[in-house]
Amino acid sequence: VLLALVIHSINKPIGDFGNYYYASKFLLNGTWGIWVYDPASFNLHIYALGQRNFFLSYTPVPPLANLYVPFALMPIWWAKLIWNIGNGMLLMLTMFRIAKHYPVHQFFWWLVPIVFLIPLRNNFNEGQSYILVLCLLTEGFLQFKKGNLWAMALLWALGIHLKITPAFVLGFLLVNREFKAACYVLLVSVVLLLISMPLIGFETCYTYLTEILPRLYKGEINHTYALNYQSMQVMLKTMLVPDALDNTQAIFNNPSLYHRLLLLFKVAIALPAVICTFYKLNHEVKFSIWLLCSMLISGYGNSFSMLFLLLPAVFLYPQLEERPLLRGLFSGFLMATTLIPFYWFSEMPLLFKFPRLISLIGIYVVALKVANFRGNIFYIAAIIISCVWPVSKDASPQNYFITNKRPMLIYDIAVNHNQLEVSYFDATGPAKEYVPLNFKVNAVKEIEQVPKKAYRRQKSLLINDSINIYLSDINRGVGFNSLRVNVIKKKGAIK
Repeated sequence: VLLALVIHSINKPIGDFGNYYYASKFLLNGTWGIWVYDPASFNLHIYALGQRNFFLSYTPVPPLANLYVPFALMPIWWAKLIWNIGNGMLLMLTMFRIAKHYPVHQFFWWLVPIVFLIPLRNNFNEGQSYILVLCLLTEGFLQFKKGNLWAMALLWALGIHLKITPAFVLGFLLVNREFKAACYVLLVSVVLLLISMPLIGFETCYTYLTEILPRLYKGEINHTYALNYQSMQVMLKTMLVPDALDNTQAIFNNPSLYHRLLLLFKVAIALPAVICTFYKLNHEVKFSIWLLCSMLISGYGNSFSMLFLLLPAVFLYPQLEERPLLRGLFSGFLMATTLIPFYWFSEMPLLFKFPRLISLIGIYVVALKVANFRGNIFYIAAIIISCVWPVSKDASPQNYFITNKRPMLIYDIAVNHNQLEVSYFDATGPAKEYVPLNFKVNAVKEIEQVPKKAYRRQKSLLINDSINIYLSDINRGVGFNSLRVNVIKKKGAIK
């Protein structure tokens, strides 16, 4: 099955693998810089190298570029094929290692290619790194069980540098009072960062940690209302935070309630993981609960990461052998999470548009039942505090210049004969479109936007000394601009 999926991926576009490949290529040829985090600059540089029919956005942790340098030495199609073959072999090795250490019924392994078919296919088609992360998480856990803490630290630190999601292992270790192991993971992570620093630059690391990572945490990847994220954050935002461009069908207009409910959800999900860690449970159950918790509280979900559910399946099924009802529920939720495409439900009422989220919550509830979780006074107190904790009441400004859909990646604007010339990038390459202005242009000057960010393109035009049209990525992914307008003083009408 893995071989068939690898072969099937050969004729697919370069996919997300292109992010890692070209970032490494820029590192090799000396053009790497903080600009790689601006999607327009990143795509335009790749387009200039001759690549066609692609659309990329580089958001990984900075040291990640170093890991793909060997692949950047070969043509991208060969690099992606070798990458996929290597990941397929690693996955087979990981499943062999799991089967060796855990007495899972042989029938289970026959079902794995079926139940995880879509996550596997998507990982290979896109050349994603989630298979590698799964292998690092698994082998790191096995080394943890053996007491090989330095090997565990190296494996888990590499996973954290590949994707932020594996950082949940720090919480798992700290609450388990495995302070030495947690220190090892932190130490190795810092060492890997320091080793990378001379190549990628201090500015890149600092900007990523202080500005880009917090925005990614808020779900600002590209489109903050993207249904394919299948997260509670997106569902609540779609319901409670209207947007004149991206979310005109919101049921309510209550941003403060959105922040309140999101905080309440995260507390309600995270605290049971902490409480269960103090129970007399094996590490496998505790690890599964922490993994599921991290997947639920993330604002960014995807089909690739559903491959991680292989670990809870292996670790929890032995605990369900004498509980057929829970085992049936777990199996049903697992297959719903991995096999049902979310877009089948895209035309249904809002609450039914998130089947993966609902199924993932179901898996988490079953895991808590396995742990015999019972709410205590601390849990109730945390819920009450969440209900009164101060939250933001601010809503994103709605000063869009045009509210009908525009290209996602706008990177420049200019005034040309009473028209606004809009430069954008899509899968076909750079292009322009022209938006008529409903007023006469007498004077145009460019003004500097404050604060000025080195890692993304900014443009602000002052027309007739009264109308300021500018690019802004507020409430969107870094560098994914929309057109906005401010009327400084009234001179003519504007729609």
